[in-house]
Amino acid sequence: MSGNLVLFWICIFVVAVAMISLAFFCVPKWGGKFIERISRRLYNREGDVLISVPETIKKKQWVGYVVAMVFGSCVLISVILGLLGYLSIEYMQPVSALYVVPFLVFLYLWQRPIISPLALLWPTLYAIHAILVVAGVPIQFGGPLVFLNMLIPVAGYGILCGLLGHVYSRYALKQLKTAAHLQENTNEQ
Repeated sequence: MSGNLVLFWICIFVVAVAMISLAFFCVPKWGGKFIERISRRLYNREGDVLISVPETIKKKQWVGYVVAMVFGSCVLISVILGLLGYLSIEYMQPVSALYVVPFLVFLYLWQRPIISPLALLWPTLYAIHAILVVAGVPIQFGGPLVFLNMLIPVAGYGILCGLLGHVYSRYALKQLKTAAHLQENTNEQ
């Protein structure tokens, strides 16, 4: 909007890399194997736990595709409305909450047998952030930091929830090992 074409093309490149990376990690045949190899290296001493994909996901895989297409369309429409000036940058995050929060809740419900309720923290934080923005609480960035108004709720809350999930899984594993060790000692006596 300011006419800085170099910055524009840098942003386009970064968004393209992010979208390609997102697609790569979202398709289990590609990114899933990569993540599996990293996990094996990090946690090879702890053993393996395999959770089978729930039958509801296997039987109704098309639902996931439809929801993903609707979500992607909503993102595209929001960006276009923002670029055309119909959607103020100030309200981009609250408007996006109208489709991001239901999408994240859907992902939780869709994967419920294999995912922790901790996954609902991300859409909860995202919704609270949107409500605070609409209520006029001064949590928005201005000037050159305006991009943080979307980056923090999307990536920031997602990373925070991912880290909390990781910390909790380490804690749960430690508790499980302690309980198993206590059971082993009780059986020996």
